[in-house]
Amino acid sequence: MKNKVVFLFVVISMLFVWSACSNSGENKQKQESKEEVTIDKEKAATTKYDLLQGRWTDTEDAKSEIEFAKNKWIFIYDGKNSSEAEFLLSSKCLTAKTEATNNDGNMITLLEGGDFVCYEILKVDAENLSLSFLSRGNTLNFKKKK
Repeated sequence: MKNKVVFLFVVISMLFVWSACSNSGENKQKQESKEEVTIDKEKAATTKYDLLQGRWTDTEDAKSEIEFAKNKWIFIYDGKNSSEAEFLLSSKCLTAKTEATNNDGNMITLLEGGDFVCYEILKVDAENLSLSFLSRGNTLNFKKKK
């Protein structure tokens, strides 16, 4: 009788451990699945073109803003549009509108009349934008306006 009780105890213990292990595997699969979704969202991160869209406030002069509206770069000062230009993204500064563009490039070329003005994107994310104005070499820092 005592052997039967010990045997039952061992069997029940093994079933409990087996059950816990199989649930752990399911939980691990669920966790991995969740991580894959998170990683996929990060992989689906937008292009630089998409990140640029919206209004940005200069970190040194709160009255100075730029807005990216589709392919327009709009200079705003003290709430008033001061000028606008067409912009193109590329992997290099463009010298002609017909050159190849790239929505994930790190160079912004502004087309102002017949002139081409170039900025390098040093950093862009959902909240911060840093540009180097290549004509002068100075860095401009912006925060995304909410």
